[in-house]
Amino acid sequence: MTANHRILVIDDSELVIEAVRDGLEGDNVEVEGVTDISAIDQSQGLHSFDLILIDVQMPAMFGDDVALTLRQGRSVQAPIVLLSSLSDPELAVRASEAGVDATSPSGAGRRIH
Repeated sequence: MTANHRILVIDDSELVIEAVRDGLEGDNVEVEGVTDISAIDQSQGLHSFDLILIDVQMPAMFGDDVALTLRQGRSVQAPIVLLSSLSDPELAVRASEAGVDATSPSGAGRRIH
């Protein structure tokens, strides 16, 4: 069976990727995760994702920079959500500058903005 929805998770933690996969993957949803920024170039069908979730604080590059590259350099149109433990005001500024669609502060019970 082919998934109707594809989600790309970009995070330096395999545990986070697996948690997202466990929570979202199922009927009609496929989750692909990458931990290394260079793997984005190797990700097949970058434009075929319906949603992209990006960790803001990664060792090689900040997630908002990745989002900006995807939007401007790769013309990716899928909604992008930044995931972070940063304070709401700082995260909002980064999101605005990167042209992302939403933010979700890390932590149980927090809501997507």
